[in-house]
Amino acid sequence: MTKRIISLFTALFGAAAFFTAGATPGTATRAPLPQGNAPDRCPTHFIGVHGMDETGDDSATIKATWDKFRDLSPEPKPAGYFTTYRSIHKDDLNSTRAAILKWSGVYRASTLEGVTEIGLNVAETLRRCPSTHFVLAGYSQGAWVIDEYLRQSHTPLGHIDGVALYGDPQWDHGTKGKGLARRLAKPHLSGGYPDPPNYRGRIQTLCANKDPVCGEGYGDLGVGAQVIDASNCEKPKCPHLAYGPTATNRGAEFLASKAFKKNKINWKNLSYQLTCDDVVDKPVRVDIRNGKGTARPPGIGSYARWDVRVQRVTQGSLPGLGDVTGVLFACSPQPSNFTTQEMRIYRSKDGAEIGRIPGIPRASGMLPPEYQPQSVSIGNGRIVADLKFYGPGDIHGEPSILRHLTWIWNGRSFVKHSEVNAVKIDLSRQRVTVNGIGPLKINMTRAEAQQAIGAGIPDGPGGPTCKDLTVTGGPEGLSLRFDNNDRLVAVSVRSPASISTASGILVGSTREEVLTMYSGEVKEPDPDHLIFTPGGAQFQGKVITFALDSDRVGSFIAGKEAFTDPLPCGSD
Repeated sequence: MTKRIISLFTALFGAAAFFTAGATPGTATRAPLPQGNAPDRCPTHFIGVHGMDETGDDSATIKATWDKFRDLSPEPKPAGYFTTYRSIHKDDLNSTRAAILKWSGVYRASTLEGVTEIGLNVAETLRRCPSTHFVLAGYSQGAWVIDEYLRQSHTPLGHIDGVALYGDPQWDHGTKGKGLARRLAKPHLSGGYPDPPNYRGRIQTLCANKDPVCGEGYGDLGVGAQVIDASNCEKPKCPHLAYGPTATNRGAEFLASKAFKKNKINWKNLSYQLTCDDVVDKPVRVDIRNGKGTARPPGIGSYARWDVRVQRVTQGSLPGLGDVTGVLFACSPQPSNFTTQEMRIYRSKDGAEIGRIPGIPRASGMLPPEYQPQSVSIGNGRIVADLKFYGPGDIHGEPSILRHLTWIWNGRSFVKHSEVNAVKIDLSRQRVTVNGIGPLKINMTRAEAQQAIGAGIPDGPGGPTCKDLTVTGGPEGLSLRFDNNDRLVAVSVRSPASISTASGILVGSTREEVLTMYSGEVKEPDPDHLIFTPGGAQFQGKVITFALDSDRVGSFIAGKEAFTDPLPCGSD
């Protein structure tokens, strides 16, 4: 009996370790937690990941952690998200050997679905509010999902403040006990625990004594006893199902201690030295509170006051500087009828100013150009922004010429790196082909792509060979896939985007509509995918892959065949 159970767990790479309270598995749709403040406030973002046999926000362990974490949070209150990936049924472990082998593949797909969902939520949150910081909480299978996400993620380290895990099958406490994944799936795991080492000090794992899944207290006993206890794990006796208030309070307090550190900089409640875009030569102190502040004489020129507000806070990493924060200010000297803008860069760690983005030269008699605040970002070694310039005949407040600018650090100061005219293209009105979408063509560099559409494409997380990026102000559900050479290799469309292919296929189209539209040029590698491979030498190596959900198109991706896996980069 013991040998049969051990072989079963080995076949599943330790997957059977994930036992939690019974419930119906989740669906692939995503459901947010109660939302926090508006995106420009960038509240801390909590991501909760449920375990086996749980769905969405029905995980008692994760829900209790969220409730306590929110109670401990200062203003602005955090935003939250519960994953809804399809977790696994424990009852499937009683299936036949053939079914078990099939189930092991389902388990891997389930785990990767959770990894993908975290990645999508992080990417979308950073797109909407790039200075967001995250905390993650995972229970049982959800803990393993987070382990895998941290290994694969390209999310900047500075954005993840803390991780709380409960009953993690990958737990490794040396001679005091190891999780079933550590005991039975060691060849499939990388490194020690926790992984990756860059997150040490930010991860807390709680493993109850005699929890057979994470293994604390089993010491060097034979693995058979631990496996048998896991197989018989039932309420109310099994410690794996008993992470109550004592444990969840500890987890929430740990996350709060990391997310709300006393020295964490609140960029909208700070004192700055500003010139109101060179209204004066010597910087003047301005105390900003809740994103607004006022400067008064002396030192502000002939004005009675400056009204200053923070328009944008963005964070990223720059060569030679490390983690930095950019703050865009709007300054309105009073009395006057104009507003200036000023962008300064600070060290994220301590708030020390590094330098200022230089003022933008303009034609004689023209008003200064205007930053488009939501376009400002830091990534790929550069600071990026769209500005609108005044042209002949433009009236005050309505500049008409959009340009895309970048700046770099030259070791002494920030200097302009590029400036291109941009005519913003509405991508929601364009159609997808194997060659791209609208003016965006496969093999374009990211700089060329930004110029072609007149909008920024900020850098973001990804995988070892590619990254999925979104367009600033672009349609929700559209992402652009770039390879490691920063060249466009595929275009992906998912709900809620209504963008179609050139032949009219879109999210929601049926299997039969796809087969009819591309008759004779469609492959069916499995029941969940259709691949359109057009004939003609000019299309060689390019395809459109349709991912199906209940025989309807759930998403599709077009471009180079090697990069048209519907799963986001970093999920495999």
